[in-house]
Amino acid sequence: MDLSTLNSEQYQAVTAEHGPLLVLAGAGSGKTRALTFRIAHLISQRQVYPSKILALTFTNKAASEMKERLHELVGPEASSIWMGTFHSVAIRILRSHFTELGMSRDFVIYDATDQRTLVSQVLKELNFNTEKYPAKMVRSLISQAKSQITKLSDYKEHLDEFFHPVFERYEQRMKAAEAMDFDNILLHLARLFDQNDSLRRYYSDKFHEVLVDEYQDTNRVQYHIVHQLTRDKGNLVVVGDVDQSIYGWRGADIRNILEFQKDFPGARVIKLEQNYRSTNHILQLANAVIENNKNRPAKKLWTDQGDGEKVVLYHAESDQEEAEYIVQDITRRMQAGTPLKDIAILYRTHAQSRLLEERLRYWGHAYQIVGGVKFYDRKEIKDVIAYLRVLVNPKDDISFQRIISVPRRGLGDKFMEDLGRIARGEELSLYEAAVYGLENELFATRYHNALAPFIQLFETLRSESDTADAYELTRRILIDSGYQKMLEDSKQLEDASRLENIGELLNDVLAYSQKENGSLEEYLIDISLLAEVDEMEDQPAVTLMTLHSSKGLEYPFVYLCGMDDNIFPSFLSKEADDGLEEERRLCYVGFTRAMEQLVLTRADRRFRFGQSQYMTPSPFLDEIPLERVEVIGAPKKSAFNTTIPFLKIPTPTAGGEFQAGMHVTHPKFGKGIIASYDTSSKVLKIVFDNGEIKQLHSDYAPLSIV
Repeated sequence: MDLSTLNSEQYQAVTAEHGPLLVLAGAGSGKTRALTFRIAHLISQRQVYPSKILALTFTNKAASEMKERLHELVGPEASSIWMGTFHSVAIRILRSHFTELGMSRDFVIYDATDQRTLVSQVLKELNFNTEKYPAKMVRSLISQAKSQITKLSDYKEHLDEFFHPVFERYEQRMKAAEAMDFDNILLHLARLFDQNDSLRRYYSDKFHEVLVDEYQDTNRVQYHIVHQLTRDKGNLVVVGDVDQSIYGWRGADIRNILEFQKDFPGARVIKLEQNYRSTNHILQLANAVIENNKNRPAKKLWTDQGDGEKVVLYHAESDQEEAEYIVQDITRRMQAGTPLKDIAILYRTHAQSRLLEERLRYWGHAYQIVGGVKFYDRKEIKDVIAYLRVLVNPKDDISFQRIISVPRRGLGDKFMEDLGRIARGEELSLYEAAVYGLENELFATRYHNALAPFIQLFETLRSESDTADAYELTRRILIDSGYQKMLEDSKQLEDASRLENIGELLNDVLAYSQKENGSLEEYLIDISLLAEVDEMEDQPAVTLMTLHSSKGLEYPFVYLCGMDDNIFPSFLSKEADDGLEEERRLCYVGFTRAMEQLVLTRADRRFRFGQSQYMTPSPFLDEIPLERVEVIGAPKKSAFNTTIPFLKIPTPTAGGEFQAGMHVTHPKFGKGIIASYDTSSKVLKIVFDNGEIKQLHSDYAPLSIV
């Protein structure tokens, strides 16, 4: 292992003596390299057994990349390192101590959809108005409360009293189903360590060193777990960046990194400030903005790669013109040889993507949105996963309810009411109640005949699970349940696509089953923990995403749009404690995603909330050094300027009543622009404001010219 490739500060971080260490790593400063080399150094130079090293990350992708690098540095020994996300490591420990939890080893993990389903059922059971208090909102409140506590019993301090009965029933239902949500995975581990000090000491002694990546993103329970593991010996190394703490809204507590030296007296601090990603012009803008934050240790990024191209600041007259400028500039870059995959468009909120999508579609550019419907969130995939979950854990009521009528079996609401009554009366899960009802002939004949083959499917496959692998079990589920035939027999076009997705799922399970420890149980855990960015496909397309989603990524060319006050920083951030500072950190993150060129855009007017609004530039623009910026256009001085230019669309051409370039409206699809009109077939190609592209016949489409 050649340490000469490290810079001075990285070398110090890698070779620092045992003890509490805080590595303040600026964006693009090679923190992952330093962390990986430190682990390799512990193994190769200090003869630490790999199994005595615990490395905690925040994404599966980060853990996978570190494992690959370590395999290159130290060889097969790297496989023995305890490395993974907080949740995956916690599950590994909990599976070894399930009896202390009062659960079976095959407890299941409820993902966000499962959690919403359970919350929805609880709300109905408690007669809550679900229109006023939708399940998605209540589930979010519960999760927010959990992110601020280290003991489940402390939830009342962080959740409105009105929702206390919901929280309690929700927890009772999960316990009965032997299930956990993501928050409970960590809370249960914290409880084990709190209540069983010998167990805590066992794991504390087990690990020679605990390393935590992205420490600024830890919440209170994650901090508590790390502290419980390392408080005796101070054997902790954390890597993070105060300036990239942007997840306060989902529970991350910046105090964890700010107060590290207070928590671990005598801790050493090493700063990584040399940037290997961005040009000097980009870094000087990032430095200038973030230096306005008060609640941060001093740190300044620098590079030896030169100034590069100046940052571009484009003032558009309207949001339409802003989107058009961005896409035309992308077109220019593409024509000059830039691959689309090297380009990203960042924005503060998903709502800003609509016009960008419309323009990208119009110009024929492929794009992907981080935050769209992901593979494992598609209905057909979640259906099959639910079948597999019931196979693994018959107490999983949420999954049972999802699949009981998919395909339709004539077991509707009336049957489910009867089944629920038996389950409650006998204190059984729904699956167990179904078996009980069949054995005791409690159901009407038509229900009995429909239910028996369904239950027999699981009983048969469970008896064969010792010899059949995950792929074979999944294939049998698809065929024997009738799910595959349902899709094959369907005349719906979307079901053909769903069938293709099912085939892709089988490919995924097959590949997983060929891995070591590639059991069905482990597969279900892995897909439950998948993160959004982990699933991004490597395809030649422009990437659109929010600033929050961009963290940890880099692109040669980055467009950051919407640099207007009350958009960025957002209006709500100004009302929150530390809100403006977190928005400024978000700005710093956005700037430092760019490697070669950063383009900032804003608009004098935007169509918001149904009306045209005059916008003022983001205050962050007042903080940047203009000598490093090429300014195109200028903000309008008057708030009374009423000119709103149209999109730069094709000049209208002849073609009967309709012409390319015309603005039209449709009673179902809304407003749009005619992109082309084939007069022979009378087919109109229209790009609607919602981003959809439709081909409509001019004689029959109910269109009105605007």
